[in-house]
Amino acid sequence: MKVRPGQSSTLDTQFGPRAASVTEFASAVESGSSLSRTQLDQLFRAAGGRSRIADSLLTARAEAGIPIADADPDRTVAMLAPELTPTVSGASREAGALYLLALFAWTPQITSTMVDLVHAAFSAGQVRTAATPEELTSLLTSQRLLTVAAGTEEVFTVPSLIRVLMRRITEVGADCAAKNPREALGAAITDALAQPRSADESGFSEAIGLAVETSNWKVLERVWARRSVNVFVDVPTAIETYLGVPEDVLADSPVRTLARSAARRIDSTRRRLRSDDTVELVAATDFDSIVVPGLHGLLSTETASTAETALTADEVTVLTTLEARTHRMNLDTQAALDTIETGRERLRSLDEGEPEATLMLQAELNLEHGRNLVVAGRFPEAMRLLQLVVQFAEIYTPNSPHPLLTGLVEAALASMGHGQGSDMDRSLERARESARGFGMAELPNERTALCIEAMRRLDRLDTDAADRILAEVDEARPGQYLGPIPDIAHSLCSVYQGRASIAAKMLTESSSVRFIQMAGVPSTRQSGIINIAGFVLVAAGRRRSCRTWETR
Repeated sequence: MKVRPGQSSTLDTQFGPRAASVTEFASAVESGSSLSRTQLDQLFRAAGGRSRIADSLLTARAEAGIPIADADPDRTVAMLAPELTPTVSGASREAGALYLLALFAWTPQITSTMVDLVHAAFSAGQVRTAATPEELTSLLTSQRLLTVAAGTEEVFTVPSLIRVLMRRITEVGADCAAKNPREALGAAITDALAQPRSADESGFSEAIGLAVETSNWKVLERVWARRSVNVFVDVPTAIETYLGVPEDVLADSPVRTLARSAARRIDSTRRRLRSDDTVELVAATDFDSIVVPGLHGLLSTETASTAETALTADEVTVLTTLEARTHRMNLDTQAALDTIETGRERLRSLDEGEPEATLMLQAELNLEHGRNLVVAGRFPEAMRLLQLVVQFAEIYTPNSPHPLLTGLVEAALASMGHGQGSDMDRSLERARESARGFGMAELPNERTALCIEAMRRLDRLDTDAADRILAEVDEARPGQYLGPIPDIAHSLCSVYQGRASIAAKMLTESSSVRFIQMAGVPSTRQSGIINIAGFVLVAAGRRRSCRTWETR
């Protein structure tokens, strides 16, 4: 076999000389005579025509007393000698080709999308060669280390034994690339999955599948930090992906733990609705009440100052959000607000040069903060924070439902508390319009939206419409904690319908109204919610009850 000087000598050194045909291969393989023509042909394709690899495998099988023709995948992997593992170093064209081959070897199926992703990973790896990925791909196919697939969705295939050997590469020479192949693939996958959702979603499932294939759990963490709930819309298989993250991988990452909890929540919705429509599932799943008891208290736990144990900005942000949410769900708004302030102080005290929290996680913390400010009656502050959430969504995730829809509905709720009717209308109208654009029949926080719409109907004295909407509120899934708002809306509607005594009884007996956490807040006296409650009691002639209620 003739080798052109300077072209494939490194490849031949790594894998052995390449046979041009099955006949030439049979004569080069020492145990070739014991194989049938079919077996020889299969081994020829699996080894890429490299007799050195075939000899090593056949010898190992013979020494182990296993039939020469045995093709068990696990035994095959184990029987390829360690010294066959290629070494990748230097800045030559051939070294770049080996690096590219290692990237291709990790992809279970090399479709056109995977070719683009592998080429992106090649760039992310900062390979020290002047040759382009396209040129190196041609070199690999000419050497039969990469074969052209025909009649399928696959573009190329890596011979199975070559694939096994290339997957053994864990490190490459510093003179060859800045990242090893798995690290480079991780960077490319993260970038691919972190892009704003577009009409063309081809390759998303393949990319996240490749993250699992390479056990790139850090990639799944970064994807969640950048995309959050949107990943379930972008990549429907992400539900199984995050559900399948090993427990030991979850242990050291609050972000991955949150992602797995969200996957469990949407999987529960999927089982309940018996639907695989991820858009419908995302709208029907209450992600905003997820709490993780196992993470509660970690925010205030003193951690060692070493880099290995110190919390990252993303972890601090997630822990702050979850702990504040736990307090909110337990109706302790002040504790939630104190927790958020503690978390923000931790973020401000991070060492200079430490990466900041991702914008998505910051937006989710702002969303939780805004909710608690609404419950506390601090509506102007809540509106400013929720507007930041909406602005983030418009700029960074314009084609995704989260957190745009929730941010708009919560902003409308803050406007309701502040008595800004026109702002309520604008926010809710935009939320409904955006939801339709995403193919959603209802909003993720539909119950909140219905309460707001009922209040606006009452503003216009349209009691019939308000009554119909409130009936929908009662039937809607009780996902969101709305405190006293549904009961206050019902009681106000009863007043407008001439049933003031019933309205007052409903209000005074409401457990939600009784525990409202708004006393002592400067903006309380301007609260539209408190004014409405007071109006209901006054309408029923209960002025004393009204004064008592205001001082709670």
